[in-house]
Amino acid sequence: MQSLRFPPIQYQLLLHAYIPVKSLCNTFLLQAAVPYNISIELGILDIEGRNIKGLIEKPKYNYYANAGIYLIKKRVLTEIPEDTFFHATHLVEKLIAQGKKVIRYPLNGTWIDIGTPQEYERAKELVRHLK
Repeated sequence: MQSLRFPPIQYQLLLHAYIPVKSLCNTFLLQAAVPYNISIELGILDIEGRNIKGLIEKPKYNYYANAGIYLIKKRVLTEIPEDTFFHATHLVEKLIAQGKKVIRYPLNGTWIDIGTPQEYERAKELVRHLK
């Protein structure tokens, strides 16, 4: 797991969100997702070469970021090569390329990425202040 969430994830709730999905037998992976919003405080040019095709004034974009938490069906583990590094995102991409069903589960609450040593240190500092 490459994330830290407050309060901790209740995995039973995550699993219960996974169970009612129609055609569950065809769903191979559930990926937790975190709402991620980006606001740009400038006007953004839509360009093609030197030509300006349009202008977007202070755009706001809404995405879901990968929370690094997955529920994986046991049979999917056979898709992971042995004796080699294979990131979870590679597995997600492989399943999607094969036309397998991969769904998201939106997480709410505080979520902190701890995918780098700097982010991990920052998270440890935040946790210290919660006690």
